[in-house]
Amino acid sequence: MRILMVNRTASQEGGVERYLVGLSRELSRQGVGVSLVFGEGQPDEYDDSLSSRHLIPGLWAGSRPTVLDALESFQEILEVCSPDVAYMHDLDNGAVTSHLASRLPVVKYVHGHKETCPDGKRLLQGPVAPCTYPLSKVCFARAYTRRCMPRSPQKACRANRRSLRNLEAVARLPLLLVASEYMKKTM
Repeated sequence: MRILMVNRTASQEGGVERYLVGLSRELSRQGVGVSLVFGEGQPDEYDDSLSSRHLIPGLWAGSRPTVLDALESFQEILEVCSPDVAYMHDLDNGAVTSHLASRLPVVKYVHGHKETCPDGKRLLQGPVAPCTYPLSKVCFARAYTRRCMPRSPQKACRANRRSLRNLEAVARLPLLLVASEYMKKTM
């Protein structure tokens, strides 16, 4: 079996990245071929557990390269790696999710709230409280009343559109993995 893991970064910044290093080592020990696609950082911690490593600068939504360039790079990687499945993680790019899902089975591990919240935190301000509202265009108004995302109209609109696109793409996937009932309820 060959798995293509996709994550925003390959560096050891946080829990997702440490999880991917441990997972790739275990899968490799079991004879699974693991390739990693990432948008920044260096995959030094992976040792020889990866079959291949592929940097696509600007893979995540906050970057400026064109989406077409990223999708073209992905097509080349798919031809080289011939993965059986893509295992997506912390990636905020609905176009990439949709592109991969149209070419092979995709499993998404939902580590956070980027698909369901323009700010990615699901936390309302003034007073501080967890957000229980579903993602919608009303989130734009909440940016002002509950200060839960950028108050700049341009940034708030961009963040809201990005989350709506991501949620739409993720909703079409056959399998989402979450670590808790709380995360399941937010999806």
